[in-house]
Amino acid sequence: MDTTINECTFIRWLFANPTTAISALAAIAAAFSAYFSFRATELSKIALQGTTAQNIRINYSSREMYESMRYIQIDRDCYQDATNERYKNLEKEKSPSFQIYDMHRRRIVHHFHNIRILSNAGILDKDTVIKIIMPEEVEFLFKYIEPLEKLKSIYEPATFDFFHKLFPTIKRNQ
Repeated sequence: MDTTINECTFIRWLFANPTTAISALAAIAAAFSAYFSFRATELSKIALQGTTAQNIRINYSSREMYESMRYIQIDRDCYQDATNERYKNLEKEKSPSFQIYDMHRRRIVHHFHNIRILSNAGILDKDTVIKIIMPEEVEFLFKYIEPLEKLKSIYEPATFDFFHKLFPTIKRNQ
């Protein structure tokens, strides 16, 4: 049997049914389109993650963040065990120094809270968070910030729990 007859029959059938031929070509084009769309989405996700990670590092290294961390660290080191009592008293008095202290605390908490939110939303995966956050930063969070957060009337441990799961070897003040 001659194979050219079978090939010719297929070509005749293809041209005899133009809608079938168009449908087949459209299906092939759709498959290519879906593949390239998937790849573009994956590349966009990687780019978004990289940009977000860079913005987190820029925010952490800002002058304001440095001032906040130094302010809280110096206060904690000066007053040591009395810091919690001092914080409560300043809050009761509604003193201007409490406003400043609380602004610094909030700045740091929001930084870490935003990282947790971005991770939970799938914008940052946990491996990326581990790569961009140094253990010393989490140690600072646990040592200086969490005790102050526990003094607030509404203490939400979700951010602290999140970082403790990522960095389980860092001691947490429970």
